Amino acid sequence: MPWYLAPRRRALLGPCLLLALCVLSLPGCGNLSARRIGQKRIAKHLQSILGPADRYDVRIQSGGGTDLMGGKISRLTVSGAGIHTRGGLVVDRIQGELSEVRFNRRRESVDAVGASTLLATVTEASATSYLGRREGSLNDLKLTLTPGRVKLSGKRALTANLALPLSLEGTFVLDGPSRVRFEPDSLSVARLSVPKALLSIVEERVNPVFNLESLKLPLALEQVEVGLGEVVLRGHLVVPPGGLLGRAAPLPRDK
Repeated sequence: MPWYLAPRRRALLGPCLLLALCVLSLPGCGNLSARRIGQKRIAKHLQSILGPADRYDVRIQSGGGTDLMGGKISRLTVSGAGIHTRGGLVVDRIQGELSEVRFNRRRESVDAVGASTLLATVTEASATSYLGRREGSLNDLKLTLTPGRVKLSGKRALTANLALPLSLEGTFVLDGPSRVRFEPDSLSVARLSVPKALLSIVEERVNPVFNLESLKLPLALEQVEVGLGEVVLRGHLVVPPGGLLGRAAPLPRDK
């Protein structure tokens, strides 16, 4: 089953998993109770990692090779809705899955992830609001998403009393593993077609649409899909040689 993840900080599943490691190392804590406590701790800490949300749900699969005391999780899933990232983007739906996870309780590190999937969905309304608030954006910006196509319209102020209506059409494309760009193929100004040579000027005002470079963990985007009223980002989490150290994202103290 695919899963959804937030564009800007949605791939912080690695640190989320690390947050549970301290819980899993408690003496006398059985697999069942450790799993439940770990799930709650991860969901709680997602508020500070990804941002406040309408809902977070975390599941650590039991059985199938899961051995929390032995440092093994066969499958971990995270989902959420209405995530307000610290970067100002609202991610409407996120889902993530890590399989065959190996962690070291003493070092508080994730040493290996057999596979991971990532899917983040941002609606037309959320993307419009986010892009419209950015510095240098068009006035009255409106984003319209249809299968495979993106239309961006707005006004560029020429003087205090004069604004020129602009309309661009194109699509979203990946610009490396951490950026999504708007690639227009047509531009009209006041309903008049404009030479494509001028597209680059407008492109600079809106790109990159989404920038994931501020993430502290390696995340590789593989695909961007524009659907009816939403854009979906697909990718995976990469664990570097030496693993992901949990001390980079410590657990908050319980009150």
